Amino acid sequence: ISKYEVSIYEYKKFLDALDADPGLAARIAHPSQPPGKSHVPKGWADETQLEPPNPGYFNRARKWGQYQGAPLSLDSPVFGVDWFDAYAYANWKGHKLPTEEQWEKAARGQQGWKYPWGDEEELKRANTGADFTANPDKDKGGEQDGFKRSSPVNQPASDKSPYGVVGLAGNVSEWTATLAEDPEMPG
Repeated sequence: ISKYEVSIYEYKKFLDALDADPGLAARIAHPSQPPGKSHVPKGWADETQLEPPNPGYFNRARKWGQYQGAPLSLDSPVFGVDWFDAYAYANWKGHKLPTEEQWEKAARGQQGWKYPWGDEEELKRANTGADFTANPDKDKGGEQDGFKRSSPVNQPASDKSPYGVVGLAGNVSEWTATLAEDPEMPG
């Protein structure tokens, strides 16, 4: 498991590699991936059918450092990726998606804590979205964890697992290779 979530910058390198090698997408795709599937995340690209074009979140991070009223940089985690995107990215990097059990161990440690730091909820330690607000006022939201939306992939440093992995209690969701049964969902 990587120490940090995949950043917008890192994902851009993946998309550039796909553009440079037309056969790469087929070589790294999951066998059940739909034919012709693009790995460009939802909201990533500029929507050119609009007058004037509406910049996607990659250009917003690169040029303006803002997205939907919150800071966004190339060090922010990529979002809008589906499972096939995550699988292909990991395969391209020479990695595999972790199983749900591997992800849990990386997040909770050998102790099996509820949170990477222990069993007590501490909202200031992770960017959980508990203080999210869609309010466009730049001073609203993030009062507990310091981030109105996502945080850079290396922050907050207090959201670090016993194995040194950052962001497993908060920020954006991660994909795993397997599903675990949710004890709160009926079978």
